[in-house]
Amino acid sequence: MEGQFTNSDILYEEVLYFEQLVTDLEIELFTIPRSLDVFGIITTGIRELHILRRKLQNHKGYECYLNQLDDLYQRLIFIEDIMYANCNCPLGFYLNEQASITHLVYTNNQCSNIKIYSTDSFMFLCQFHQEKTPSLGITEGKGVGYCFGCGISLNAVNYLMEFENLSYQEAVQLLSKIYLIDISHNPVQENDSLVIKYRNTLLSDDFKELLEKGYQRVLKRGEQYNTYEILSSIKKFEHDFQTIERIKRNGHIPFDNRNKKYFLKMPDFNQPMGE
Repeated sequence: MEGQFTNSDILYEEVLYFEQLVTDLEIELFTIPRSLDVFGIITTGIRELHILRRKLQNHKGYECYLNQLDDLYQRLIFIEDIMYANCNCPLGFYLNEQASITHLVYTNNQCSNIKIYSTDSFMFLCQFHQEKTPSLGITEGKGVGYCFGCGISLNAVNYLMEFENLSYQEAVQLLSKIYLIDISHNPVQENDSLVIKYRNTLLSDDFKELLEKGYQRVLKRGEQYNTYEILSSIKKFEHDFQTIERIKRNGHIPFDNRNKKYFLKMPDFNQPMGE
């Protein structure tokens, strides 16, 4: 679908196709046994839906379709998360704790003046819509981001999914390689351009200086208010500094797939509905 969408019937059929695909996959969550190729179907569906969404964003008059596609896209992402969680591979939840959302956003930052707008939060120019005044707030202690302009919510995994156009699995594999967390059968290599890009920023003096500014601000607030939120922020900043030093010495984290404390408790979709 290049250029203008001249045939609304074709666009309508594409939306119906994705609606049926997502509905079928949601039913698949409750199916025993599940299809072996379902992950490939999900990955392909996410890619195609993402491409169509991006194309529609550049044209006027398709707002109703865009809203519907946004909803379908979020449903597909949720299905993929659940599928991986139920296969004992919810690495994304663990990696969100190990990664630094500030680091990832900083790597693609286009504004030289990054401001600290609260105890442990940085304000960036949003990388998902055009703006002149920074409105993308990244809260380091919680590992999340939110744009007050376009409303996008972020963590480490879905930031890479959105910005680098990756599937959930690809984002998890990339994060693992960036932060030297060993997972089995990771196809991402050390010399991958994205690994080098994010790793170089992580180890840069400029990024460490930014972390230090935020850290010192949190420490000052901690002298006045000894709250759980401030203590969590201090812990997260210290973890980031430790991560930088660990990666400098090439220290890997072995990931134990049997260590259930890293796993988010997910509902058992093999149980009949209503139980």
